[in-house]
Amino acid sequence: MNRIRKRNSTPWSVRIFSLFGIQLELHATFLLLFVWVAWVAWFKEGSGLAGTAWYLVLVLLLFACVVLHELGHCLVARRFDVPVYRILLMPIGGMAQFGRIPRRPSRELLISGAGPLVNFVIVIVLWIAIALFSDGFQQGLSYNIPNLVITLMYLNLVMGLFNLLPVFPMDGGRILRALLALKFSYLTATRSAVLIARPIIAVGIVLALWQLDAWLLAALLAFILVGGHLEYSTVKRQELFRGLTIGEIARPDFYVADSETTLGSASEQSLLHPTWPVVVFRGTKVFAVFRPEEIAQLAERASHDEKLVLFAGRRPAVLFSDWPLELFVDQIDRSGQRIFPVINRDEVIGVVDTSTMESVARDAYGNRGKGIAR
Repeated sequence: MNRIRKRNSTPWSVRIFSLFGIQLELHATFLLLFVWVAWVAWFKEGSGLAGTAWYLVLVLLLFACVVLHELGHCLVARRFDVPVYRILLMPIGGMAQFGRIPRRPSRELLISGAGPLVNFVIVIVLWIAIALFSDGFQQGLSYNIPNLVITLMYLNLVMGLFNLLPVFPMDGGRILRALLALKFSYLTATRSAVLIARPIIAVGIVLALWQLDAWLLAALLAFILVGGHLEYSTVKRQELFRGLTIGEIARPDFYVADSETTLGSASEQSLLHPTWPVVVFRGTKVFAVFRPEEIAQLAERASHDEKLVLFAGRRPAVLFSDWPLELFVDQIDRSGQRIFPVINRDEVIGVVDTSTMESVARDAYGNRGKGIAR
């Protein structure tokens, strides 16, 4: 039996290498950034070959700093036993993917503050380098190494300060959420942080498009706005599932089949109870799971004498009844699997249907669940 596991890679991304055991991935759209920078430098700025190369090197160094920023988050998170899956680089910046965010405000403060702190450390290091070698550093737009270092220093300062804006789910917004969580519930703190962020983002998008002509900044702010809404929705679901185990939302209604069960036999059983999935065993192990609609579709196009196991796809992941639902709901969603067998002491005691998880959780929590879900 397969246990549920995290997705190996992000769609449209390429693995580059690992740092401290953390996978670094490059999104395919990242290449568009280099094309755009090269086009602006060559055609709009008239920088020539040397200037275009200078700008491209600056972008590479800046994203190296982005990686260090995200590593700051990741390494502190791992100190608190938070699973860290990957760092994804996109044209609008970097994103570290955690298995969960600690609900203790002090820990979220440290994790969120670590990224901007890395940028400020880089600023200090570069400032010291500039001070020590000031004779070789020149101001202006000449495309040389000294000015590259100066520009990189200022960009790190901007990156650190920008990330501290109280805009959820940026670092500053997470710090705000953690501070609010000292007094309010985690869900209320998240909702408040999202509401505070919305007018700030709206003003920022207007300024970026009509005053600064910075469409990339506007796209980043729009991405942050959507990200905040999605994370608030995730927190609402997790709050709904808090305190529940997998076993408490498992439904006991399913059919058991083995390697000799035919499609016709499974189809007849599905006609009796059309909402029950079929769990196929090979020996004592779960081999496949079929949804009722899958049985019906197979019955229309295949011989009823065929063995059901012949139509099985990949072996399904299973859940264990004592697992806390709150910690596994995101992995369940990302898996793409619809029906999960639930195991208790090596015995399948039920199934979890992802399409009915929330309604079952509401029933388990009664009025409390209904209130949270609104």
